[in-house]
Amino acid sequence: MFAADRSLRRFNLFLMVVVTTALMLPIILALSRSVESPWGFRTYLWALSDPRLPRFYLNSSIVSAGTIILTVSCASLAGFAFSKFEFPLKSVLFLMLLITLLVPLTTAIIPLFVLIRGLDLYNSYLGLILPLAAFGVPFHTVLIANYLNSLPNELVEAAYIDGCSDFGVFWRIMLPLSMPVQAVVIVLTFLGSWNNYLLPLILLRDQALHTVPVAAVNVGSLAALFLLAVPTLIIFLLFQRVFIGSVTSGAFG
Repeated sequence: MFAADRSLRRFNLFLMVVVTTALMLPIILALSRSVESPWGFRTYLWALSDPRLPRFYLNSSIVSAGTIILTVSCASLAGFAFSKFEFPLKSVLFLMLLITLLVPLTTAIIPLFVLIRGLDLYNSYLGLILPLAAFGVPFHTVLIANYLNSLPNELVEAAYIDGCSDFGVFWRIMLPLSMPVQAVVIVLTFLGSWNNYLLPLILLRDQALHTVPVAAVNVGSLAALFLLAVPTLIIFLLFQRVFIGSVTSGAFG
């Protein structure tokens, strides 16, 4: 029995090493290529001195912050409604929400572009934030609703007895108790908005508004590419414990 457990652990360890190596190999090769020039690591110093770099960081920060605020607000309220309320066509609406998850972003590019142009939001932060949030809200609504389903309905009933309104129940009870899944939503939304390349490429014309992924391609330097990707690594490391803890505690189901 113990021998079988040790063999299983060794196999799992071997499998993790193989998978991690396969995933990290392209990054390691790109990092080595970025310092292959005669200047070595000085290429990173020159990339840091690029006057456009702060602007690209600012653009992505504005877009990510706006997307997070809009996505978390809408998904949290919708998830609370689907989890704790009963209303007509609830199952149909939830099914429609799930169906939207099957629609690839690329199939909606042309109508989305026409819509943003029609609303006079082309080449603006808001014209990029709204589509990013719209494509993120359905998944995060399902995520939050599943998490709230694990919280007892007696909490809601007790809050009503104490005189809370519907929004009071959400704000005072459900939102604080759902902070683990909210952290997951924030991290996923940040990564999705910060790393998105297709929407900024199509919806932003001026280089002064370009976000990090588009800027990284335009700069054409591997050193700059790694520097522009640093914030995503920092955010994940900061929220690593909360993110993994939420997953293992059932935030996804």
